[in-house]
Amino acid sequence: MRRPSPALVVAVIALVFAMGGTGWAVTQLPKNSVGGKQLKKNAVTSPKIKDGTIATADLAAATRDALKGQTGATGATGATGATGPAGPTASTAAVDDSNLTLLLTGAMQPVLETAATGQGGPLVLTARSRVVVDASVTVFKGTTAYDKIGDVTCTVAYGAEGQPQTATGATSRVTLPSVADTGPGAGEANPAINAMVPVGAVLILDPGRYDFSVTCQNTSTTVPAAKVATATARFGTLSVIASGL
Repeated sequence: MRRPSPALVVAVIALVFAMGGTGWAVTQLPKNSVGGKQLKKNAVTSPKIKDGTIATADLAAATRDALKGQTGATGATGATGATGPAGPTASTAAVDDSNLTLLLTGAMQPVLETAATGQGGPLVLTARSRVVVDASVTVFKGTTAYDKIGDVTCTVAYGAEGQPQTATGATSRVTLPSVADTGPGAGEANPAINAMVPVGAVLILDPGRYDFSVTCQNTSTTVPAAKVATATARFGTLSVIASGL
């Protein structure tokens, strides 16, 4: 038998290496070399998926909806909350628009009274209560008093029903200033001056029936009497609300 030629030996060795390299390529795929295009339809089945690797975000919306269970039973009633603050237990009020002239007598004049005809009547308390009084009075001086000054002080007073009343000590004061003459000589009317006097008080009262009022006076200690304007209480409101302690 003839010995093979060197060329044949080299050709055989090259063929063996070529076939061996191809076999390795088929059975040893490089990392990350297979994608969606290389997978056949339905090739990935449940046994091929590692447990615990699928999240709800990976599922179709219909599949996620199908995973929802039935509504559970109503839970136990929670503990009772803390008691809230006591609401109003009684109230009264007064409104007046009678244009009461505040005289220069140096004495307080009633402007608003809960005991007056057509007003709210007495505040009736069945227990010791916190009482909030809130009032305001609009005062003014007319056009002829343009060069005079009005000085009005108001306060809240209260007392047992039908009895003399005591001022609460809470007062409010406003000044109606003088203005330059813009009367007929200038072709204009002198302006009327208006101002609001707010006044209020907070009281702690025992059980009983109580009347309330707002009193005002027209005074001025800084100008001569001839320069003091006659002030008028034009409109006022008084509100009284009681709540439990």
